Amino acid sequence: MKFALWDIYNFSPGASYNNKEFFNYKSAETGRFLDASIAYNFGEKFPLTVSWATVLFGRDRNAANTENKYSTFVYAEYPVLLAETWGLSAGIGGAFALNECGSSSHFYGDKPGIVHIQIKGSYNLKITD
Repeated sequence: MKFALWDIYNFSPGASYNNKEFFNYKSAETGRFLDASIAYNFGEKFPLTVSWATVLFGRDRNAANTENKYSTFVYAEYPVLLAETWGLSAGIGGAFALNECGSSSHFYGDKPGIVHIQIKGSYNLKITD
């Protein structure tokens, strides 16, 4: 099991949120957000990985900027083909707001639903001994 807590500040020129004050942690004013995530892999016999991430603080607010929406992203990934040096996996993720605050929009989109579909290929490249 993995747990992560991210303090994210991303500057975007012309953004509608406050992104000029790097160290501003006031929830109604900040351009940053705090994201907590947990992930679990069921192991070799059933190598499904599932994860859950929720924005706990920051610019994930309702239109009146009075409440947090707690936007959430859930994801599942499963290896389709595995070999000694390469692999292929497929994943799908959906997003929604735990606190809709009168609107179904969230940090990842305008309504709840699938926001991520992935097919990932990997290759283990040996460069040196």
